[in-house]
Amino acid sequence: MDNLSDVFGNAIGFIMLFVLFFLSYMCFKAMIINIIDKFKPASKLMRCESCGRQISTSAYVCPHCGQHYGSSSAFNSILVCFVIGSFLLLGGLYCLSLFLEEYGYDIFILKMFN
Repeated sequence: MDNLSDVFGNAIGFIMLFVLFFLSYMCFKAMIINIIDKFKPASKLMRCESCGRQISTSAYVCPHCGQHYGSSSAFNSILVCFVIGSFLLLGGLYCLSLFLEEYGYDIFILKMFN
């Protein structure tokens, strides 16, 4: 019974590590997409999601129907993606080092946190 709990514990550990690294990858991918979108030349007009009329890409509110588009900037989303991705990556590396330390491997990541 003890071996069975070890197998399930290891399986859950691997799944959690995969999820941490996958979420970190997705955050960094979103950051790169935001950087590309920020610097590529874009059209000055877009269609309103609510009424479908042409409005400026820098408009906060549609002048025709009043649809609010907010004031989020690409820099804020790039920064948030970087911070969250970094925390997820470091958390995944720390968990991986703890997991490998259990089997006798000495990893430098664990020494960084102690």
